[in-house]
Amino acid sequence: DRSQTTDFTYTGANNLLCAPVNVQFTQNSSGTPKGYLWSVSNGFYSNAANPTFNFTEPGTYTIRLITVYENNTAEKTRTITINRSVSSFFDIDRDQVCLPSRITFTADTDPAITNYSWNFGDGTPVVNGPNTQIDHIYADFGDYNAVLTCSNAYGCEASYQKTIKVRKPVVNGLFTLPDGCIPATN
Repeated sequence: DRSQTTDFTYTGANNLLCAPVNVQFTQNSSGTPKGYLWSVSNGFYSNAANPTFNFTEPGTYTIRLITVYENNTAEKTRTITINRSVSSFFDIDRDQVCLPSRITFTADTDPAITNYSWNFGDGTPVVNGPNTQIDHIYADFGDYNAVLTCSNAYGCEASYQKTIKVRKPVVNGLFTLPDGCIPATN
């Protein structure tokens, strides 16, 4: 029977296809298939009905599914694009400060990054935009987890966190009484 058909869908982590990524393929075949042959243009093969393939590099890949029936086969070929991931990292001009003090945050730059999301961990609003360098002033003492989340046009994200310590100053000193008597007051 030549009326048998096959097709497939695929999903990546968080519905994104950002390398490296495991992609789950789900066949949608008519009738009662006897077997499956999946091939990927990067050399991966599988006989599973619904395999998962790992893509470590960005690029365009051809996926071919051959569904085997009792007396014939059905075939479907699609291409998928695995997108380039981003990385996230920042440096600060100091990680331990007293109040009031300004800290300058500087992110690694990457032309693929379209948004830098700065969360300073102190309850102030998150700052989104193209800023690779930003200043922030902490208003209270404490330890704050500053997080930078970078994303690209495909929605691929990466985050980096660093602890900022805002401390009360330690006063060290020695007090020496003067020689002689301190006059009594009436």
